[in-house]
Amino acid sequence: MWNAVVHAKGLGPIASKSLLSYLGHFAFGMLVALWIERRRLRVGTGVLRASSTALLMAAGVGLVAVNAVAYEMLSGSSAERIVLAKLPTALGFALVIAAAAAGAGPAVRWLRSRVLVGIGVISYGVYLWHLPLLLAVRKVGLLPASLGLRWLVVLALALGAAALSWFRVEKPLIERAAGPRRQAPQALRPAEAQAAP
Repeated sequence: MWNAVVHAKGLGPIASKSLLSYLGHFAFGMLVALWIERRRLRVGTGVLRASSTALLMAAGVGLVAVNAVAYEMLSGSSAERIVLAKLPTALGFALVIAAAAAGAGPAVRWLRSRVLVGIGVISYGVYLWHLPLLLAVRKVGLLPASLGLRWLVVLALALGAAALSWFRVEKPLIERAAGPRRQAPQALRPAEAQAAP
C-alpha cells in the first residue's frame, strides 16, 4: 500500500527507499526465521530432506531469475515495477535462505564453496556499494544494454569495492573496537581463599 501511495503521489526516491517500502522484505525474512524455529521445536532437528531442500532451492533461484527478467522488461515508471516487482525477488531469496538454513544435500552443498564463503564475508560491502556503483556507471554511460553484461559489470565493481571496504575499513574497525581483551581476574585458589580476610 505504501509503495502504491508513493507511486500515485510521486513522492520521490526518499519515500520509495524508506523502511515502509521494504516491510515486505523484512516480513519474508522473519517468516523464514519463524518457520525454521517452529520446525526445529516440532521435529527436533528441523533439517529438511535432500529432495525438499532441492525443491525449495530451485523455487527460490527460479523466482529470483524470472523476476529479474520481468523487472527489466517493465517500464521504469510502471506501477507494477514500482509497487510489486521487488517482492517476488525478496520471496525468492527467502526461499533460498530457508533451504540453506534448514536443508541438506547437494542443493545446498555448493553454498560452502570457498568463493561463496569469501563473498559472504564481504557481502555487507556488496550490499552497500552495488547501488551507488550501478548509478555511477549508468550516469557516465558505461552500463551495457544486455542484462547479463550489466550484471557482470556491476557485480565485478561491487565485489572489488566490497573487498576494499572489508580489508581497509570494516575489518580494521572491528578489530579496533574489540581492542585488547581485558583479562578477568582469576579466581582465588582454595588456599588463598582461606587466607583472605
